[in-house]
Amino acid sequence: MPDSFKNRLLYAMQQNNVKAADLSKRTGLSKAQISQYVNGVYEAKQTALYKLAVALNVSEAWLMGHDVPMGRLLVSKNQEQTTMFEQIQLYFGSEAVEMMQLFVQLNDQGKQRAIESVSDLIEISKYTEKEDD
Repeated sequence: MPDSFKNRLLYAMQQNNVKAADLSKRTGLSKAQISQYVNGVYEAKQTALYKLAVALNVSEAWLMGHDVPMGRLLVSKNQEQTTMFEQIQLYFGSEAVEMMQLFVQLNDQGKQRAIESVSDLIEISKYTEKEDD
């Protein structure tokens, strides 16, 4: 099984019978961006990664090379299929999706430590006060 972003992107494109030009249209990403990803020049950042994963119906974490199932997790809401990560991103932002993707890779001890660390950060006002825009 391919494990780099480039290899997984190419594999997902092949499995979905999607050419780079089609992927550009589906995602709204430029043809140049897609070319750089498939040639291994760059790896997609969070927003582009999300668009690629949705267009190819794969998990963002899998696309990044993590040892997780390839497919997206689906939940039903109002008769339409949306992903759990899409819902999280919608309500809490892309940072919450990234945290969830990292969190699920931890073992039980790691998960407990992560919860403790975030709980500690909540107690420090400089991390909970909203910044002025």
